[in-house]
Amino acid sequence: MEYAEQYIALCLGGAGSASAPAPGIVLDGTEPFTLDMMVRGIPVESAASVLHQEGALDVRLTAKGFSFWREGFGIFSTSSDGETFQQGEWNHLCIVYELGTVRLFVNGSLDRVVQKPCKGSACSKPFVVGTGVKGGVRQLRLFDRAFGGMEVQDLLLMDFADIRASSYAGSLVAFYDFGCKAPVERVSGSTIALQGDAKMRALFPSVQLRGSAYLAISNEPGINPAGRRNDAYSIQAWIRLEPFDGQDAYTVFANGDLSEEAGMSLYVARDEASWRLCALRGDEEPMISKGLVQPQLWTNVCLTYDGLQT
Repeated sequence: MEYAEQYIALCLGGAGSASAPAPGIVLDGTEPFTLDMMVRGIPVESAASVLHQEGALDVRLTAKGFSFWREGFGIFSTSSDGETFQQGEWNHLCIVYELGTVRLFVNGSLDRVVQKPCKGSACSKPFVVGTGVKGGVRQLRLFDRAFGGMEVQDLLLMDFADIRASSYAGSLVAFYDFGCKAPVERVSGSTIALQGDAKMRALFPSVQLRGSAYLAISNEPGINPAGRRNDAYSIQAWIRLEPFDGQDAYTVFANGDLSEEAGMSLYVARDEASWRLCALRGDEEPMISKGLVQPQLWTNVCLTYDGLQT
C-alpha cells in the first residue's frame, strides 16, 4: 500500500460505528482464519471495540496494544511492554487462528502465542466496527487460512488490488474497505452503514503545531536559505491555518536571526479580517501576497528568490 499525500479513512469520535455484513466464513473455532486491520485510536469507554460481533467475537484497543475475545476461547491481550504498538498512530493488528492456537501480531511482529482448544457457535450477526473508539479505521480483512509470519508482514503493504493480484487472493473471504468515500465489503460488494458520529474523511499526513511549538531542522548545513544574503532558494509548503487566541501571525519557515542582514522568514499574517502570506529577507521590508490564505483549508504556498528579487 502506498501512503499518498491524501487518503480516505473511517473517522470515529467515540460515539459512532460502522455496521457491516458478517463474512462468508464460520468463526466458531473449527476452521483456521487470519483477521487483520489497520486502525488508529484510543478507547473512550470500557466497552470500546475495534471489531465486535455480538456474542461471538470482540477485538478491543488497550493502552499497549489490543485484546481478543472469542466465544469458547476466552480473552487474552498483547504483551504489556507494547514495544511495537504506537498509541495514536496507525497500527496493523493481526489475529491468526489455527486449530487450538491463536497468534497475535502488532505491526508485523509476533507478540503472543496461546494454545487452547476453541469451540464456539456459528454466528451470522453483523460486524460492528469502532464502537466507543476515538480514532480511525482504514481496512479490515479476513482470510480462510492461518498465515505465517512473513505473510503477515506482506499484508502490511497490500491493498485490495495488491491482494487480488497475489497468491493470497484465493484465501480472501472479506475485505471491509474504508479507503473510499462509500465504504464497501469488496468480496461481496455489500455496503457498509455508518452510525452516530462516524464519518468518511480525507486525511493528510501532517504535523499540528500550536502555541510556541515548532520543528527544528538540525545537522543539515546545506539547508540555509538566505544564509549568505544573496543566495537563490525556493521554499514550498502545504499549510492549513487554524487561527487561535487572537494571534496575528504564524511562522511557516524561518532561518537565521532577522535582526541581522542575513536570514529569512515565510509566515502568514492577519490583514484586518483576512490572512496573507508574507516573506522577510534580513532587514528588508516584508513582501505581502495579493492573494489570501483561507483558514481551515489546505493551501499550497511557495516563496522563490533568484539572488536578485523575491
